[in-house]
Amino acid sequence: MRQYNDSIVDVVQLKRKVRKKLEKYETSLREAKKPTHEEQDDGWIKVHRKGGRDSSKKSATRGKKKRKTEKLLNFYAFEVKESKLRKHQELLEKFEEDKRRLAKMREQRKFKL
Repeated sequence: MRQYNDSIVDVVQLKRKVRKKLEKYETSLREAKKPTHEEQDDGWIKVHRKGGRDSSKKSATRGKKKRKTEKLLNFYAFEVKESKLRKHQELLEKFEEDKRRLAKMREQRKFKL
């Protein structure tokens, strides 16, 4: 029972922890929105690209992740050939089945009065 009671978190402590985390998050957001311009001693202003170098690396890795998720079907030439043959056989089987079904329908029509 003691272990169970110890596992229950105090609401007041939890609220304090959540507030601290939210404050840290909000300050990080404010810092990210600050201008990246720095004025140097001689009066020149140094301008940085938004996001810096890391943002270009992130965008490059996003494209790579998308490519990895795509599944390559029929990578080799023989696989392409086999898949075409399989599809052709399936179509032939369906065609023959449809022919048989139509023949049955015609026979049924002849015997009906």
